[in-house]
Amino acid sequence: MAPQSSTIKFGGKGTGPGKFNTPRGVLVSYDNEIFVSDMGNRRVQVFNMEGVFLREFPTVVPKTAHVMKPYDITIDGSGHLWVLGRDGAAEFVVQYNKEGKTQESDGTPTNKFSLPPSGRARGIGLDRSRQHILVTGGDASSAVVKILEHDGSLVREFGQDGVLKHPRDVTVNKDGNILVLDKDPKFVHVYDKEGKLQNSFGIPGTGDGQMKAPRNICHDNAGNIVVADWGNRRVEMFTSKGEHMRHVGIRDGMGQVHGVAIAPDGKVVVTDWVNHEVTILPNDEDVSYPIREKTSTGTSLIKFGGRGSGPGKFVTPRGVLVSYDNEIFVTDMGNKRVQVFDMEGVFRREFPTVVPKTDTVMKPYDITIDGGGQLWVLGREGSAEFVVQYTKEGSTIVSNGQPTNKFSLPPDGRARGIGLDRRRQHILVTGGDGSGAIVKVLEHDGSLVREFGQDGELAHPRDLTVNKDGTILVLDRDPEFVHFYDETGKLLSSFGSPGTGDGQMKHPRNICHDNTGNIVVADWGNRRIEMFTPEGKHMHHVGIKDGMGEVHGIAVAPDGKVVLSDWVNDTVTILQNSEAV
Repeated sequence: MAPQSSTIKFGGKGTGPGKFNTPRGVLVSYDNEIFVSDMGNRRVQVFNMEGVFLREFPTVVPKTAHVMKPYDITIDGSGHLWVLGRDGAAEFVVQYNKEGKTQESDGTPTNKFSLPPSGRARGIGLDRSRQHILVTGGDASSAVVKILEHDGSLVREFGQDGVLKHPRDVTVNKDGNILVLDKDPKFVHVYDKEGKLQNSFGIPGTGDGQMKAPRNICHDNAGNIVVADWGNRRVEMFTSKGEHMRHVGIRDGMGQVHGVAIAPDGKVVVTDWVNHEVTILPNDEDVSYPIREKTSTGTSLIKFGGRGSGPGKFVTPRGVLVSYDNEIFVTDMGNKRVQVFDMEGVFRREFPTVVPKTDTVMKPYDITIDGGGQLWVLGREGSAEFVVQYTKEGSTIVSNGQPTNKFSLPPDGRARGIGLDRRRQHILVTGGDGSGAIVKVLEHDGSLVREFGQDGELAHPRDLTVNKDGTILVLDRDPEFVHFYDETGKLLSSFGSPGTGDGQMKHPRNICHDNTGNIVVADWGNRRIEMFTPEGKHMHHVGIKDGMGEVHGIAVAPDGKVVLSDWVNDTVTILQNSEAV
């Protein structure tokens, strides 16, 4: 299931039911109701796990004239809500039942107490085993965590030793350890029940396990720690020992993540107080979400994937292309499908690489796109090889009901690549037969226009592209890697030699060109990308040697971004530019 179909987003700015004005705290009850502190509207709203509005109640402070702005919310073992809020300089903690009442059914009032004013952002948590309320904050001189009885009387406080800088939120795990989310320099502090520091983890940054201005913390049923990574627009998940597990959520697609809660079934619920929305995310290890990183050279990149069969996961991704409307198409060979992403690495859709009028779902090797926006996929199942034309939605039927084209190729033990001559609407396929290496030029129905390379010029052609002038560039295995042919198949020139130096390559896998005609090669053996002028003069490296994995597929987006597949690590990377590094 795609993240877009399993992710539920609701809200928007407003005052009506289901609308928000700066939603902040969130919790999910044991009976799967979502409670959201709608701060600007001074109320708590309640939803089911489909995002359907159920009810609301104003955050009235009993026996006062206050209707407070609710900042954060938690729930105790009896199902009572505890809401932390403020009105002006006055701060309160109020206990409500799940219907928002401040009286029990027998007329007994629920608890409420005030807090000393604090200029710090506060969070609230609950120790269910001891029935204690925990509140972060402090005063002008120090940052502390207060442990309180239900009537607000102080049990103890801790954090005055200078470890805490600006505690924003707190939760208590099943072992009774207190997890405090701090502003810096380390973000998560683990204290025992007496307030003695046990461990700290988390550093600023954008990489795995790093955070930027985190806002909220909670834990799941297994004790894993979950943090709303506000500055990086994602959710981070750690083991109970603080070891980074994975990202949850879509970076650059989630807005400013503030509150976070875990449902009993593991779904992650987050609030976005900038866009006034709530999102319910699947907490699925087999769903990939992109992350943005900066390399040691300062290059910005987006990486997504990892091995698996879920949306955004791969088993041997190979071919890649970027369409004119900035969609990335990846041939997920091991999963027998093509997956589609936007230029932020966010999963859009997928389709199986079915061969029409057969029982075959082929392993897609390579992919190209024609001027009409139709995809051409080269694949194999067993010894049978096919070229199938799909729409961008993955259909083999076009809008007028006519079938798309498909044809088979003679079996070939060589690695094949596919390209397209958009001026002449010809399909080009590398490969050969038992006697030699060739390039086949074909019509859309697979009929042969011509073939070339039989004279021994080609050793093992792996891929090809046709530039805007109609010149055919064939990527060979050796001894020279790139050959220029004219439209008739006449060899014009060659360049490239084996090695690790500038302009040299080691087992290159894929070739393409950018809008200006510059030639781009996936230099697999050197774990980098090589860029050449249209004449074959070396320009520079793109990417990071020894840091990019096994670069296989490569494509250049209309704006010059470089997209590459790594079929060993099962990832796809978007480099933000094609400049030298």
